[in-house]
Amino acid sequence: WALAKLGLPPSRIAREGPAARPDLDAPAGSGEDLPEGLAKGFDRGDRLRRVMRRFCEHLLSIPPERVKPQELSNTLWALATLGYSGAFVDHIFEVFGRRILEQPSTMERLKPQEAKDVLWAHATLGRRNDALFHALGEHLVQPNARAFIKPQEVSMALWSFATMGLPQPRLFDELGGVLLAEPRPLNHRVIANVLWALATVDHENPPLVAALTAAATNPRTLRHAGEQSVATILWAQARLAQPDRECMERLVEHLLRRGNGNGAGVAITPRGAASALWALGRAAGSAA
Repeated sequence: WALAKLGLPPSRIAREGPAARPDLDAPAGSGEDLPEGLAKGFDRGDRLRRVMRRFCEHLLSIPPERVKPQELSNTLWALATLGYSGAFVDHIFEVFGRRILEQPSTMERLKPQEAKDVLWAHATLGRRNDALFHALGEHLVQPNARAFIKPQEVSMALWSFATMGLPQPRLFDELGGVLLAEPRPLNHRVIANVLWALATVDHENPPLVAALTAAATNPRTLRHAGEQSVATILWAQARLAQPDRECMERLVEHLLRRGNGNGAGVAITPRGAASALWALGRAAGSAA
């Protein structure tokens, strides 16, 4: 989205080649964990890095009351998606976080998607800001926010809180209620993220867990489930006080069908197999 918004064709950026900048560094290590496009080198283009910095500097120069919440959230999302770090990025996150906290008009106008993007950006880069998370959590449980929040936004918000180790019981229960009231089937990524979040912070919500477990094994939903989502659900089930073994068995059967080429036609990876075996072993141990 950032490439298209800034009018920078990915192919052109890729040709620029990598370049190091101490104030806006490319992510360390390999690109295996980045989105496919970024792993191909888009994130390392010096031109993109310069344009991103100039764009951020422009936002900083504008009077805070004239900057839209979407511009704040989109910028943080883009920096996190590209995996950038450094002193300048630290400054951007600090200033934008402070603006959201200290300007009531900014918080009031913040849409659920934008709040989710801010939370996700902080969690993805491991940037802890308890005050900001608490304020955004309170914002998301307000009636005007709950009325418009989507399941994907719920799942990523809860994932962000769990990733940072910040359980907010009211937030988890209120947003869980949004999922329980959702009339349309939930996709497996939403189910996986929410179950993972619940298990990670040890938040008990039996009705929500039961509903998500049933949704995870719905044949129509399961048919489109990817290995990572299934492995995440298995992990979460194994961490629960009372894992649903029937659910786990059906998920493992789904993985085995994939491995035999009878499902989506994609062989199970060693990592997927290891995750499934670990989950089954832990669940069996808890029953002993």
